[in-house]
Amino acid sequence: YSLVYSLVDQNGITVTATRIITVMDTEISLTLSTTEWTNVKLKINIKIEDEYFDYLVLPNGEMITESTYSFDIYENGVYTFKTYNKKGMEKIETIKVTNIDKEVPNGSCVVDQNENGSYITIKATDNIGIKKYEYNGKNYTNNTINLTSYIENANIVIYDKANNTKKITCTVAPKVFIKEIKKDGVIITVKAQKINNEIAGYYFSYTNKRPDKNSGGYIKTNKEQVDVVRLPGTTYVWVEDTVGKISSPKTIKIATDEILITTGSEYK
Repeated sequence: YSLVYSLVDQNGITVTATRIITVMDTEISLTLSTTEWTNVKLKINIKIEDEYFDYLVLPNGEMITESTYSFDIYENGVYTFKTYNKKGMEKIETIKVTNIDKEVPNGSCVVDQNENGSYITIKATDNIGIKKYEYNGKNYTNNTINLTSYIENANIVIYDKANNTKKITCTVAPKVFIKEIKKDGVIITVKAQKINNEIAGYYFSYTNKRPDKNSGGYIKTNKEQVDVVRLPGTTYVWVEDTVGKISSPKTIKIATDEILITTGSEYK
């Protein structure tokens, strides 16, 4: 504030003087121990700058005489701090906390297979977002996990951004598919892979239209490997399991010069 005063000299002349007097205002600094998402307690760090500091009133009503203090909180909300100095002045500061989350994520997963191995597809939701997935001790950020081995069960742990977790068990999609197809001359070897259900038979066609079982293009067998003689051109192959699930087709092409040669009982 300013102090204005006047002086009158011996000649009756008035001299006015102004004196600036500065009063230190109370400063309250409120900061969080972290601004990242968390599911555990936070600390509000309080620092008060006031040469006449007397005491601080915490949001829970507790009075302390320390000008530097850390206050533990466990829920989101608005927190108010009041400080008083020895001259009777009051200062109030508030801080809003919004980064505490205790809601667990939700999700489901499916184990499926192809010729390269198994893959796990995860569907997960959370109010603040998904951080990662854990399978077999490893962490993944993609919701599709590709594996080089064939598995028939899996457990996934979903983590949200506050490290809340949810463990889910994957369902297994029954599957049958062509794992490998190769040729030796006009003899093609088909290897199939079964998951959960047994193999029932194979379909063969020179077009991408799968034949019916009575057309001559079907072999009924439960073997996982079959050898079949085919004519030159492109052959389409499907495999079927015992519950009627049919794989996607896989193809192999035989050149016109790869004719069947017989020498005794041996074939090339």
